Amino acid sequence: DGNNARIAPTEPKGDKEAKVSPNPIAQGVQYANVEIDIEQPTTAQVSVYDMLGRTYYSQTFTLVKGKNNLVLDISDINMAQGMYTVKVQGDNLNKNIVWLMK
Repeated sequence: DGNNARIAPTEPKGDKEAKVSPNPIAQGVQYANVEIDIEQPTTAQVSVYDMLGRTYYSQTFTLVKGKNNLVLDISDINMAQGMYTVKVQGDNLNKNIVWLMK
């Protein structure tokens, strides 16, 4: 008894249908990728917010059924160290991804 080894969960935590990379991201990185898997084509708004609700980035993308890789040009954004939310919103689509700036 004394064994405190942990068993990895069978399902990864968080949203399996959407992720942002790199995560965490270092200051000065110019591009980030949002990968999202959807059931039907849609137009989506991708936005980045800080914890106070301030918008740092917003762009509209046309998504196709299946996997989508969206490139975010964040080269002109001055994001401080901290936690951000990447929101992907469209018809029947509402994803929130936690994003860390280190």
